[in-house]
Amino acid sequence: MISLDFQVDEDALAEDLESRPTEANTAAVEQTYFVMPVRFAVGETELLAYPGVYESWRPQPLVGFSTHLVGSILAVSPGETKRCYIADGGHLDLARSEWTMRITASLLKRTESVPTNELLTEARAFRERVREFLLERVPGMGRHESWQVWFPG
Repeated sequence: MISLDFQVDEDALAEDLESRPTEANTAAVEQTYFVMPVRFAVGETELLAYPGVYESWRPQPLVGFSTHLVGSILAVSPGETKRCYIADGGHLDLARSEWTMRITASLLKRTESVPTNELLTEARAFRERVREFLLERVPGMGRHESWQVWFPG
């Protein structure tokens, strides 16, 4: 079972809105705006855990994490490995066999396997929740120059 979700941090959102994220450059939005607690677990393994600091929910920039996770999953071919970086340190290595994705969390030294299609479905649903959240709470983000790159279709 895959758990991939975020919690709204109202204080962080209010601070971001003061900095006009709709006018920020792409890299800034992907790396420093909308940093909210994110949980990504496969079974009992919390893939974003930072031992001794974050046991499950770990702050991540929603746009960058959601879009780069989907992009990494789509980019990895059978027999390849792609890396998805985690804000504040560490990374997830996504290694694909024909129908299975092995996810290794660098800070945990743990690997979990999931069906590739299930992981892609969950990651896309997560990215869609991020898109809907931003359109609802920061409607001007839909006019950002990178919006269609982050949230195609």
